[in-house]
Amino acid sequence: MKKREAVLHGTTKCIETDCGKLYLTINMQDDELFEVHWRMGKSGHCVSARNIFEGIMLSKLIQSDYPKKELIEFLKQYAVGVNCGQPFTEEGEKHSSCLDVIAKELIKKLI
Repeated sequence: MKKREAVLHGTTKCIETDCGKLYLTINMQDDELFEVHWRMGKSGHCVSARNIFEGIMLSKLIQSDYPKKELIEFLKQYAVGVNCGQPFTEEGEKHSSCLDVIAKELIKKLI
């Protein structure tokens, strides 16, 4: 497991979805994807707690020795294209769910 530095650099992107605003934060360490966090603008406590847990678990996987190629394939198989019934378009790209856009953004950083 890679050790987290005290200060990381990253970006937070506000994505307008049909469920509200999705704030996606992607942090880098040594020019590589290191951790990810997201939250929905006006989600309740249960959804917020789940998002925090999912972000931590995904970040731990990213920080492990799990091969990047396999992580990309995992995201493509289990996250890209997942449909929640609220598809939306962001920056001209169609997304089937919030999970779909999160996975696509992570894949961009992993390639």
